[in-house]
Amino acid sequence: MSLIDVAAITGLPINSLDCTPDMQYQHQYNVIFNNSYSEFITHNMGKEGTKIMDSEHVAFLFYWLNTILFCSRSVQMSKLFLPLVALLHEGKVLNLAKLLLGIFLKNLVYLSVTSEIIK
Repeated sequence: MSLIDVAAITGLPINSLDCTPDMQYQHQYNVIFNNSYSEFITHNMGKEGTKIMDSEHVAFLFYWLNTILFCSRSVQMSKLFLPLVALLHEGKVLNLAKLLLGIFLKNLVYLSVTSEIIK
């Protein structure tokens, strides 16, 4: 599988010229890290019926990237994606094709090694 195949499947651009060159996020977000996913949700969720705060949205994006998009096998969430989440929350245009391809290939290697061990 090549980068072109992944671009065709996901619809992501391989090389976008209009990406944000400044990769510094503008604000600090109050995201509370815990030992488990359920504790993370509990501590970062706002009260029902109130307006969603920026930190809540950043926490949601962080949770979503770790569990759904990057399929983390870890019990804890990787803080590696927090700067990426902050940039996405602030509306920065990012080219995620290489990152997604890298994560995809890493998971494929993990699956192939795991399947060899099981045999």
